[in-house]
Amino acid sequence: MASEAGLFAATKKFKEAISILNGVTSDKFPLLLSRIVSRLHLRAERVFSDEEEAQLRELLGVSAAQLGTILDASSFVFEQAAFHVAKPGVLESNLRDAGLGDTQTEAFRSVWEAEGGAFVNRLREDAWHPPLALEDFNWRLNLQMGQNGVSRMKNPSAVFEFSLQSAEKDGADKFVTEMSRDQLLEFLNALDTVQEQVDALT
Repeated sequence: MASEAGLFAATKKFKEAISILNGVTSDKFPLLLSRIVSRLHLRAERVFSDEEEAQLRELLGVSAAQLGTILDASSFVFEQAAFHVAKPGVLESNLRDAGLGDTQTEAFRSVWEAEGGAFVNRLREDAWHPPLALEDFNWRLNLQMGQNGVSRMKNPSAVFEFSLQSAEKDGADKFVTEMSRDQLLEFLNALDTVQEQVDALT
């Protein structure tokens, strides 16, 4: 159960998201939030299609980047509320403390009051499905060469193949992904953070 405070850390990224959310004045905002919370449990699917996002940008008067922040931040708010099983009043007070405006806070509160219970139940149902476990992985370096060989090497990348095992069926599923140098560095930094958090718990 959530306490009266502590749902949202006052990070720079979250503060920037709050600033953008405060600029949303459309009376359609509650409908947008309702759509998000109704589909947020569908991890493999987008909440809005490309065409719908284009319509939202025009409706809200925001850029593509700003719309992405609105959708991500709204999803994060509902995910945090679900994780803490927060009551509508607790969510409201936390959003106000984070600097969200009255109109936007009321939109989140009303949508969470109406649909939060169903969202939490959907997450609980999904939790009955065991997660995939990493059984094995392989990697290789992918080099795109220019006409003059190594001296004209372009865009090196790393290709990973993960073998994922489910307790519900035999055999492993293969998942292949390719990462650029920058993406690989970001991934390794994230792994370092995960390792630090795991070490702190052991």
